[in-house]
Amino acid sequence: LFRSDLAAAIPYKLDYILFDACLMATVEVAWELRNTCSYLAVSPCEIPAAGFDYSTLTEHLLKPEVPDLKGACVDYFARYENDSVYGATIAMIDCGALQGLAEVCRPLFARYRDAIRSLDGSNVQVYDRIMGSKDYYAFFDLKDLLREAGASASELADVQSALDAALVYEAHTARFINVRLDRCCGLAMYLP
Repeated sequence: LFRSDLAAAIPYKLDYILFDACLMATVEVAWELRNTCSYLAVSPCEIPAAGFDYSTLTEHLLKPEVPDLKGACVDYFARYENDSVYGATIAMIDCGALQGLAEVCRPLFARYRDAIRSLDGSNVQVYDRIMGSKDYYAFFDLKDLLREAGASASELADVQSALDAALVYEAHTARFINVRLDRCCGLAMYLP
């Protein structure tokens, strides 16, 4: 509901949306906003409290010719790349390429529907941390979820090609706080 409310509240197409907010690099968010903006800058994990590098953010985004959203993402990652406490994940998504990703993923989600429904998520790359007394994760890597559901190497290569077209920039450290980041494509999704 939030995603569609946000998209409906923006009366014209934006060049970009940068979320200095946690866990926004989901395929669900990107899909909902694909007609609202041309690019998204988002993180599949949490964002450290200090967020983006505001000392350089405006110089990237207020360039007189074309905003440098990728430069803002690169600076964000550089800020946390060697941080021993946090780490970072970041993705810049070309919303115009999301239709191609959907066309590749749609038949795979149909083909592996039962396998996906039976996944408990224990062997799928997660992006969120279990907090408090919760005993579950909510954000899983899109490509790794398909791998665990049984997608073939050829099918996963097609997914990667579509991701390569959709992701202008993706970077992640080996860890984000207590989450190991071993198999990250840059886009998360909810486990259905």
